[in-house]
Amino acid sequence: MAAGVYAFAHLPMLQAALPKLKITRVRAYAPPNPNPLFNQADTVVTIETDAGITG
Repeated sequence: MAAGVYAFAHLPMLQAALPKLKITRVRAYAPPNPNPLFNQADTVVTIETDAGITG
């Protein structure tokens, strides 16, 4: 696995301009019965753009 990572180490980084994206929808999902004793975030947030990218 590590050999595969080092195989591309000498290649230059390519950069491309990102298009101007517009946020079209923001959604937040919470569990039906959250457990505050579980010390981790349990809310998921998704953001959708006009280009169809969701993250």
